[in-house]
Amino acid sequence: MALVALQASFSTEASSALSERCARFQNNPYLDRAVAFTHVPKAGGTSYQHMLVDEATDFKRVCNLHQLDRLTATADCDLLIGHANAAFELQGFEWQGNPKGSFLTIFRQPAARAESLFRYQSGRGQEYVADVLARNGSLQHEYERFLDQVSTGAAWMHAPPDLFPQGADLNTWGRGSGDASDPSSDLSSDPAPPTVVPMSQEQLEQVLTFIARRYSAVGVLERPEDTAEVLRCRLPWFHAKTLPHLPTNAQTWEYPVNLTADPELMRRHTAVEQSLYEWADHLLTADLECCRSRRQTNSTSF
Repeated sequence: MALVALQASFSTEASSALSERCARFQNNPYLDRAVAFTHVPKAGGTSYQHMLVDEATDFKRVCNLHQLDRLTATADCDLLIGHANAAFELQGFEWQGNPKGSFLTIFRQPAARAESLFRYQSGRGQEYVADVLARNGSLQHEYERFLDQVSTGAAWMHAPPDLFPQGADLNTWGRGSGDASDPSSDLSSDPAPPTVVPMSQEQLEQVLTFIARRYSAVGVLERPEDTAEVLRCRLPWFHAKTLPHLPTNAQTWEYPVNLTADPELMRRHTAVEQSLYEWADHLLTADLECCRSRRQTNSTSF
């Protein structure tokens, strides 16, 4: 697919960043050893993360940012994993990947991720279901309340540092925004859902541009072979042919109801993330063209 077709619905700056990706990453794909993975919840990130750790056999040190308080030093971390904002990985602590480390991410179809997030409830899905049903509540009603907020969490996880307010905690600001049900939900009082950190269209365009310029590999869960192919192209130490599916956080119990989403409610809930997903799909397509073109050039030069 031609780049002009891919760029049609995005800003001039974002489109320019897309057209520069092949030259930016193909000939100098950043440092081989310093890698940070932006792990969006319920987007296949746990399997992706395990795969990175397994493939990085030559790395000396893997640092899980969930355990940052236990890390005595981060300067020599070769691979950063865990749920963390990219801005925090860039400016929140000393790391050998600044400023040249390779950033990676993966996105999932937003509507599918939204339902998965609601069912999962940060790992307490069964407890949440039991609590709602014990109060004669409606899971469908709670799902609609969950969808009645704009999901901006994934966008903030990929936002450049200069997009954050002065003094904001780069590790937590915006992360999970619009992606959680109220854990203190009392059906009798019907409280408002958690606060959503908004993101304007202008800010979103800056996020799209930042992803195109800073992330050497952008995956799409629904395109596992293509995602793995670009990873092999951009990371010299990566060899996997497809993305695995680990049952680590998969739902292993039967959900008691079939959840349905009003199309307009879902459209509003996923509006910001849908732009991210479509952008990721465009970047993956462009990266595939770039990687395959390079292989063809190399094969005909001998």
